[in-house]
Amino acid sequence: MHVLVPIDGSDPSVRALSFGVDLADRFDGELDVVHIGDPDATATEQLLERARARCEEVGVAATIEAVPELEDESRLHYASKIGGQILEIATERDVDHIVMGTHGRTGLDEYVLGSAAETILDTQQYPVTVVP
Repeated sequence: MHVLVPIDGSDPSVRALSFGVDLADRFDGELDVVHIGDPDATATEQLLERARARCEEVGVAATIEAVPELEDESRLHYASKIGGQILEIATERDVDHIVMGTHGRTGLDEYVLGSAAETILDTQQYPVTVVP
């Protein structure tokens, strides 16, 4: 089983990482952990180092990296853009399962901000575990 876990440093993504690590460990699978953002930022480096430590703690080998965000002037559909980028990564890496966190926004926030998890779920391309 090849598992992709996109992370952003939020509490839901930290829980999703733990779930993804445990899933890869249980099924002796491959794990890819990606952060979409500035690969050179100090916060990104710290986030990736925490992910490495979690994988090493359990003994799961993982590819852990930052992927530059696609250029786009519009922030209105930011989450759907990130969701699309996650789907591209999943396709390129031939993953079997995506595990990701969600903030559980509802109402106007969900309408305006969208949800990367919802974008991925709507495609029905991959099995997805969404961790609140």
